[in-house]
Amino acid sequence: MNKLILDGFPYSKEEFHDLCATVDTLIMEVFHKASSKYPSAQSLQILKGYQSLKYPLMAIWEHYGFGKIEDISLPTTPLLYYRAFKVDTIDTLNKMITGYTAENPFNFYGVIPNSEKILEKMLIAYRHLLKNLLSGNLHFNNTGDLLKSILHKSFEFNATSYEIYESGCCIQHETCNTYIFTEHSIYIGMRFRIINNPTYIDDKFSLATSSEDLLEDRVQYGRLRPIDNTNGVSSKPIVCNIFPQNGILRFATPNPLRLVEFSGIFKLIN
Repeated sequence: MNKLILDGFPYSKEEFHDLCATVDTLIMEVFHKASSKYPSAQSLQILKGYQSLKYPLMAIWEHYGFGKIEDISLPTTPLLYYRAFKVDTIDTLNKMITGYTAENPFNFYGVIPNSEKILEKMLIAYRHLLKNLLSGNLHFNNTGDLLKSILHKSFEFNATSYEIYESGCCIQHETCNTYIFTEHSIYIGMRFRIINNPTYIDDKFSLATSSEDLLEDRVQYGRLRPIDNTNGVSSKPIVCNIFPQNGILRFATPNPLRLVEFSGIFKLIN
């Protein structure tokens, strides 16, 4: 363990492990309260948002030398979003500390007893992490590392909403409960399969992969070419843009060029 990073940290490894476990319990309590009021798709989106409360604690566990994040994360934890949190950590931490100091997020869907005490312990840990980042004692990965972690990898995507754009304008926006499964093959490229597809694009298709699929802010499979022009709106996507840092999966179809953009949760498949 790095003694410089740990200086002033008030919790032992065991105490911090217990804190992380308690936070998981509180998050699930919030999810159960939300599930009694909202549809499943919206409840899952709420769960995704509340899991972000754990990200600073996961960063501490990993980078303070306590162990692997798998030791303290649930199977449902979207690790890609944890990595995305580390892209702009200082600004995000400042907002979290300010917001959670003003209002207890655990009580938003109903009061949870003793959550104030746990929140205060979390904020102490948040502030210690922020201090290490501002002092330069600690550095995290950038967007490029996050994108490389999903490049040419199979993944699942649970979409909770989608938008369709044409000529730069949004022509449709709806909630959904859609599952997108991908499988990487060195022979075929990326295979896509969409379950509960609410859009006009095909349920099954594939896109070629290449060594040029990693762009500055996204992973992109497929390219727009002049020969892709067809009569009428094509239902087969010719481009897929993946933004794991934003939770966005975007497909493009030609003639006229349309974009179908899903928002949701990524999960890598080992």
